[in-house]
Amino acid sequence: MQYEEHYLVTLTSPDGTITSEMYDEPGEAADVYAQAVLLLTRGHKVELRRYTSVLLGSSVKAR
Repeated sequence: MQYEEHYLVTLTSPDGTITSEMYDEPGEAADVYAQAVLLLTRGHKVELRRYTSVLLGSSVKAR
């Protein structure tokens, strides 16, 4: 089995607006998260999550 990791940075504003960006590189996601934390104002929330996906191979063979 093969795995892929994805990183999701989510910013929630006080009015409930949600902005999400997905990254494949952990360093890039961490940089974006760090920048968002620096710019936070009262009522904002920022999250960084890691997701792992399993890549399934096809069982159908070409004839």
